[in-house]
Amino acid sequence: MKKFYLFAAIALAASATMSAKELSFYVQGEKVTPGSSVSADCLKITYEGEDGRDYEMNPELFIMSDVDASDVVVTAECTNGQVIQLCCGGMCEAGTTVTKTGIELKAGQMLDTECHSIGFTESLTEKIKSVEAKISAYYASDLSSKIEFNLTMEGEDGAGVEGIVADTEVVETRWYNLQGVQMQERPDGLALKWERLSDGQVRTSRVLNRR
Repeated sequence: MKKFYLFAAIALAASATMSAKELSFYVQGEKVTPGSSVSADCLKITYEGEDGRDYEMNPELFIMSDVDASDVVVTAECTNGQVIQLCCGGMCEAGTTVTKTGIELKAGQMLDTECHSIGFTESLTEKIKSVEAKISAYYASDLSSKIEFNLTMEGEDGAGVEGIVADTEVVETRWYNLQGVQMQERPDGLALKWERLSDGQVRTSRVLNRR
């Protein structure tokens, strides 16, 4: 009988350990409630001239697991057509929807997802659009662990009708990734190129499309 109770206690402890497996997101140091909507005032102008402005948005998005894991999946899906960059400790990728798999997390240690949005305006008066995104994560071995929330990287367009209408405009873009240098090519004859430097900074520059 004692052996039965011992095995039951072990099984109960194991079950409690498994149920405690949990992922958490943090934005600008604050823990995010799953299913909520969070806004981040994170717009930074990196260049300003007569031909417009380059900018970067970094919401300081971190992820944490309460157990060691090597199978975490993180997705950033932009819902208003903007481009998002996501690294999560590995090679950086960019697009309107980016998914990183096989992410390794140490229990109780936050990992910077390096979630960014980088772009440029074509004039000094053009307003920088907010970036609306759905952020999610889960353990590949446990699909029920999925958490998600809505993230807004605040721009200059506010929440008015004009900003919403402008966001629906579709502009065809093509992406290139050449030896760590990413370029966004657009049909208007301009392109934005950026590359991640050894110190973790991002360098941006404007170039003309090669036709």
